Amino acid sequence: MGLSNEERIHKCFYAANQITNIAKSLVLDYDNFKNHNSRKIIERLKEECLKLLPALFGNKRNPFFWFLGTDEEVGFSKTSLWSLAIGPKIENAITPEAFREREKMLGKEFSKMDRDLFEIKGYLDSELKKVYDIYLWSQQFLYASNRYIDKLAKEYSQANGIIAHILNECFNIFDAEDQYTEAYLKSRIFPLLIGAKKYSSYEEWDSLTKFILANHLQFKFKNFGRDSWDQFLFDKLKVWWGKLETSKNSSKLRFEIWLYLIATELEDNKKLIEFKKIAKGFKIPWVKSYDKLIDKKIQEKKDNSEKKLNRYQEEKDYDKKKILKRETSVINFILNDDEED
Repeated sequence: MGLSNEERIHKCFYAANQITNIAKSLVLDYDNFKNHNSRKIIERLKEECLKLLPALFGNKRNPFFWFLGTDEEVGFSKTSLWSLAIGPKIENAITPEAFREREKMLGKEFSKMDRDLFEIKGYLDSELKKVYDIYLWSQQFLYASNRYIDKLAKEYSQANGIIAHILNECFNIFDAEDQYTEAYLKSRIFPLLIGAKKYSSYEEWDSLTKFILANHLQFKFKNFGRDSWDQFLFDKLKVWWGKLETSKNSSKLRFEIWLYLIATELEDNKKLIEFKKIAKGFKIPWVKSYDKLIDKKIQEKKDNSEKKLNRYQEEKDYDKKKILKRETSVINFILNDDEED
């Protein structure tokens, strides 16, 4: 399907606008960026992103900036910033019928938060997600500007050069931060594990999916591997993905993976009884190894809690000793003690 020059200009501006806004909001947070090299990469990325709009405005021949004085006309053929901001809101105004249809669907489908788990972005921390969004908008910019090899593409060449640098820094972050690999694997596994499509309705879900969603246990999968560093996490996820795609009995495999993920939640006897009913409905015999797995995970949870508590107490004791520690050098001894009469 072809794109008119107006469509290409609109897409390029929106992409440049989003890239600029996201770059301005980027913050190097060590809770998100684990690699020590990320600071320099993020600084370079922001610098390149903030060059993009000046490059567009700086091209006098660029048809995107044909401003006709204070032109207040709004329309598809208009490329003024005024028209670009207001036009889509008028064009996409929601009708009463559409609003009522949307209201009917609320609660009948996956929530927005759940639908995010079908996508890579659903598994990324906020700052890493921003870098990924910059990457996606950069792709949109290139698609629109280079859709045809013509005069418009030539006039956008300087901006495209900046986009190339932006994409390079995105690559550097993707390579440095392991969370992107984890997010990709999880986003591929989730549809297979949940056994439903992104926009499927409640009526299409099986009993396992309904149980997971009703108890908000999908986030056990999202956060899997986040509690402690696991050098074999990618391998575990890769094995799950491969097995889910090729298994002849996907219901049993899904059931067992969810059992592994939510075992500690089944300490609640009501949930355990319900989960056993799901097994029966899937014609999966409840074997001793399932009970052993639950007991093992519950014990691990208790052990981890005790370790955290002990570590917290050790830190408190250390802080107390440190703050009460006295210097024993001659000068400090004299300064810290009252002189004898």
